[in-house]
Amino acid sequence: MKNYALTFSVLVVSVVAMFAVNLFFGSIHLDASEVMSALLGHNGNSVTSFVVIESRLPQAITAMLCGAGLAVSGLMLQTIFHNP
Repeated sequence: MKNYALTFSVLVVSVVAMFAVNLFFGSIHLDASEVMSALLGHNGNSVTSFVVIESRLPQAITAMLCGAGLAVSGLMLQTIFHNP
């Protein structure tokens, strides 16, 4: 019997890690403290806040939603065509 809880927890940790990587890395170099302060609402620098809140965060959320949508559509197609 496979350990599905371990597999699921590894996948959840991977998704959270990739979400964080998407927020922290980009074409504009930002320190982790700058990204965290922008996420927490401490507006020390308006450019940093704009890059994180208006660009990187929507991009990360959209990537997660698109991945979830593709997973659900694949599941539905396998269910319709009775593909195990």
